[in-house]
Amino acid sequence: MRDGGRERGRGRKGGERGRRVDDQLDKPIDSYRYWKRRKIYVADKGNHRVQIFNADLTYKRTCSLPDRDKSTVICPEKIAINSAGKAYVTNSKNTCVYVFEESGQFLFSFGRKGNLRDRGSLDLSSPTAIAIDSEDYVYISESNVGVSIFDCNGCFVKALGVRGSSPGNVKAMHIDTRGNLYVCESRNNHVCVFLRD
Repeated sequence: MRDGGRERGRGRKGGERGRRVDDQLDKPIDSYRYWKRRKIYVADKGNHRVQIFNADLTYKRTCSLPDRDKSTVICPEKIAINSAGKAYVTNSKNTCVYVFEESGQFLFSFGRKGNLRDRGSLDLSSPTAIAIDSEDYVYISESNVGVSIFDCNGCFVKALGVRGSSPGNVKAMHIDTRGNLYVCESRNNHVCVFLRD
């Protein structure tokens, strides 16, 4: 990030195994700029957490799970924020999506490990990319299936088929101002466009 010709950065990797320091980053894999509240969410995959920074890159807080779930390992992949400021985070290891309040407090999770979608179920197959439209519908790419759509409460709505079927095929998604969905399939060198109904 540039500021008057100078680069600004945040984060450092700690050397002591098992010790995680606030604002320390290890293999950050994704970030989301939530300018409505001037915050930056970072998927800190190596430290198994999501960190929140202020717009000036000073540390603000860490999204946390409730005490009963402390043994659960978070492997955040992608982050998206809805109109209410709730953060949706894909968790590749546990094959689910975690939802956090704007304050960083855990709200709920949805999804469970599955190989193929049984329409209407909560099965997810290696969720990777995520996007949220203007009506707060959540779009999640699944490596072996395509793209699944959920409402803001994690209830399954429908699935969209994508041409590719290779694991890890969909790497990124984007929803434009008209509600059209763009899906990038890296292994097929292909971009799918789903027009809004």
